[in-house]
Amino acid sequence: MKNIVSIILLVLLGFITLISTTVLCAQENIKPVEVETGAPVILMDETLFYVYDRIGPFSPKDRADGITRRLTKVLKDPFAKIDEIIASQGETTTDILIGDQVLMTITDGDAKSTGKTRQELAEEYAQKIRDFLEKTSKHTSTKSVIIAIVLSLAVTGTLVTILSLLRSGFRILYVKIRSWRGKYIRPLKIHDFEILTVERIADILSGLTRVIHFAIIILLIYLYFPFVLNLYPWTKGFAGKLLGYVLSAGGSLWQIILSYLPNLLIIAVTIFITIYVIKIVRAIFSEIEKGSIRPARFHTDWAQPTFKLTRVLIIILAAVIIYQYIPGSDSLAFKGAVIFFGVVLALGSISTMSNVVAGIIITYMRAFNVGDQVRIGDTVGNIVDKSILVTRIRTNKNVEVTVPNSMILKTHVMNYSSSVNQGNNLILHTKINISYNVPWRKVHELLINAALSTRHVLKEPQPFVLQNSLDNFCASYELNAYTDEPNIMVQTYSDLHQNIQDKFNEANIEITSTSYISIRDSDQITSQKEYLPESDKTHTSEITSDENKPTLK
Repeated sequence: MKNIVSIILLVLLGFITLISTTVLCAQENIKPVEVETGAPVILMDETLFYVYDRIGPFSPKDRADGITRRLTKVLKDPFAKIDEIIASQGETTTDILIGDQVLMTITDGDAKSTGKTRQELAEEYAQKIRDFLEKTSKHTSTKSVIIAIVLSLAVTGTLVTILSLLRSGFRILYVKIRSWRGKYIRPLKIHDFEILTVERIADILSGLTRVIHFAIIILLIYLYFPFVLNLYPWTKGFAGKLLGYVLSAGGSLWQIILSYLPNLLIIAVTIFITIYVIKIVRAIFSEIEKGSIRPARFHTDWAQPTFKLTRVLIIILAAVIIYQYIPGSDSLAFKGAVIFFGVVLALGSISTMSNVVAGIIITYMRAFNVGDQVRIGDTVGNIVDKSILVTRIRTNKNVEVTVPNSMILKTHVMNYSSSVNQGNNLILHTKINISYNVPWRKVHELLINAALSTRHVLKEPQPFVLQNSLDNFCASYELNAYTDEPNIMVQTYSDLHQNIQDKFNEANIEITSTSYISIRDSDQITSQKEYLPESDKTHTSEITSDENKPTLK
């Protein structure tokens, strides 16, 4: 790995040195712009000279544009004879010619603005034109273009190689950082409180390494483009402009960063404090949830919901502090955007907020917990999820029902599991109607036996029977049995009803309904035999079975 890193650094150093030298040379060739009152004649992004005087209807700017067009035409002419460019003196003006073509005209006003004679200025401008055209013709020759192409390909290949080596080297460095966890990288602690874990420190180092990797790539690309552009005469001027644009943008950005640095520092410190306050609060509520800390009248199942509410309040407080330090927060556009999004959020979250408030109230009401068997409205099932917005119930048919918390707050909730969770068993109850002809003690016995024969019905406490009412045609009995399995009470009810039917069928006792009547002799008494006098018992036994046959309406 050391050899690879050494090779990368050497190649990188040579590459940066080569490109920096070329860019500096290019910058030296770009002369600073002088403050002039005339119009510049610019050719291939290079200012040759200035014209100052007006000729007839043509302003200095019009004259400079015309001169540029004529010089560009000469530059594109492969047969142009540069050595034939001369200055021709006239009475009031001096013309610079190439053959019979006039390239430009110099007046006494132009000469006066430069402090030279008209003849001296004409010779100077003619020489500048010759020098520029000769230099350009050399650079645009086939040999020069081929050399530029070869250099471009070589530099491009070098750049690709360096980027590939950098990628491989930094990839090895990432692996090394991960392997340093626990060996060279130790957790940051204050006494027993861990501020930064080993994983977190390793992530920070990996992030910084990625930033360095990215910065090197940007630097190489930044040096590469001006170098390549400077190789070709047609794009040579763009190299200086590109550097100027980047340096100007970088300088402006740096000034903005410096001006906002105090605010950014306050924002960073606020975010840092907020993160670690949340961590401390999470640790406290986690201990409350585990039972290590027991605040008075505070239930352990309130720990996580209370932590989430506290976290939201801490974040809101941090946002209020940070807001005034955000760049541009005092502008009308920023304030308008914040107000607009606030109104949209408020209008679109009315129902959401009602569910949130209801979810908070339900949490502290402790109406139910996840896993409880409940009835909410017409829905019966187990609570599978309880969030700040909705509650999800899985019914006995394995259907998941999502109920908004605001609806739960408006209806009654029956929790079948809460008494069992508190150590009290749930009572299952069912009603049947039995004829007055059957002794109530017998009915009690059969019902209790049916309950004791049912799975998941507890023998202790014992089942018991209540006689709810004495109706017109039958007596109403209610069987009550204890269970500690509320989540399967539907199956327990089914088994209980089956056993009741079996027990009464075995005893040859019919389970009747309230519409059951009996046609009997007017002298017959319907009371059970053990309660009748001896004369009535004999009379009752003489009545035929057909006369006492029950009839259902």
